[in-house]
Amino acid sequence: MAAWQFKVCLIPKVWVESNDDPIPLLYSEEESYDTSCAWVGIIASNAQEIIGKHFSLSKSWHEDLVSFGQEKETDVHVWYEGEALEDIQVRIDMRSKFIPLLETVVSISKALSCVIFIPAQQKIIPADTLELLRTAKASNAYAFANDPEKWLNELK
Repeated sequence: MAAWQFKVCLIPKVWVESNDDPIPLLYSEEESYDTSCAWVGIIASNAQEIIGKHFSLSKSWHEDLVSFGQEKETDVHVWYEGEALEDIQVRIDMRSKFIPLLETVVSISKALSCVIFIPAQQKIIPADTLELLRTAKASNAYAFANDPEKWLNELK
């Protein structure tokens, strides 16, 4: 993932609502995240169709992955285990006019009855453009895109 890409994952709203504290369930002991637990038993057969209305299909590097968009700009990865959907990741290019992209992510999220998980901030937000904008502006990707030299100088 490039420093200018803001990554979000879509997870089913029903899963979040059925778990009192869902964020720890998304992380392993190694502190890496895995959203596949949120998709267990969820049927989203129209996910590719919905995403395809907004992003063009692109070449995938793995047989379990369906990719949309441009890898070095904004892209969407839809991961499967067999026929079961396991993960939807969106990487938003913060160097571009990103507000329409945030609106698109919210639209896709609503169409799939999802909320938005931000792995870097360990946070789940509703499918709301203003909330996603606030969260994106607090990201390292936004800081890097606005002033790469300052961002690099502030690395610890």
